[in-house]
Amino acid sequence: MRFLREFMKNGTVVFVSHDTAAVINLCDRVIWLSHGKVVADGSPKEVTAKYLEDLYAVEMAAAGPAPAASAAESGEGVRPATAHEPGPMGMAPRDFRQDLINSSAQRVDVRLFEFNRENGFGLGGAQIESVSFVDASNRPLAWVIGGEPVRLQIRCRTQVALASPIIGFEVYDRLGQTLFADNTYVASAEPPPLVAPGEVLTAAFDFRMPVLREGDYTLSAAIADGNQERHVQHHWLHDALAFHVHAKGVCLGMFGAPMQRVHLAVEAEDAAAE
Repeated sequence: MRFLREFMKNGTVVFVSHDTAAVINLCDRVIWLSHGKVVADGSPKEVTAKYLEDLYAVEMAAAGPAPAASAAESGEGVRPATAHEPGPMGMAPRDFRQDLINSSAQRVDVRLFEFNRENGFGLGGAQIESVSFVDASNRPLAWVIGGEPVRLQIRCRTQVALASPIIGFEVYDRLGQTLFADNTYVASAEPPPLVAPGEVLTAAFDFRMPVLREGDYTLSAAIADGNQERHVQHHWLHDALAFHVHAKGVCLGMFGAPMQRVHLAVEAEDAAAE
């Protein structure tokens, strides 16, 4: 990537790849070809979003119905989703430097923008109604601090019965690179609830906000039905939430993980020999 960027200062690169993150990272114009024909020609984000939508449609058609989906279509035997119980935010071990950082010029402030529902795709069996960072009382936040406990809340409404709902998110930097992601299928120890049509399903992710470099970021969210390998994509929402990080260089990489302990010690020679 470093070589390509240096070359692009004085030359032109034609980059051919299925890696959408690399395409967004490198290119300022994208042409999507399929069977020798131009499907789309435009900006990297717009074209890769259309490509991703088509890719999911092809994969879902090839995989067939998601496991147990037919049993839920009638709504028979469906137990309602239970409301999310707020967890103990802020009770995990704390980065010993956090208080010092928060009271200094190195504090990482994250400004959150309004929920955006305009750019999405899916079969429409469920719709994402809101994506927000919230406080302990589930009130939307407009500002959070890097390294502090946060809760990401994704609220959806079902149009059809879902036998095994999955709600997830991905966070991207300005170049379209995925920084971190998670979903309820891989992160939850509890089996997913069976959800009837017309119900509201809320996923809450409690974590410490990573310490990010200064710049612009986006978060995409999705709700599907099935499992990690085979699922029906009901609603994928590109850039559902945007945020800007104000920082003064405390992050040494793409993002920083809050440390619970950092220790430096000289090892005794006799202990090293053992």
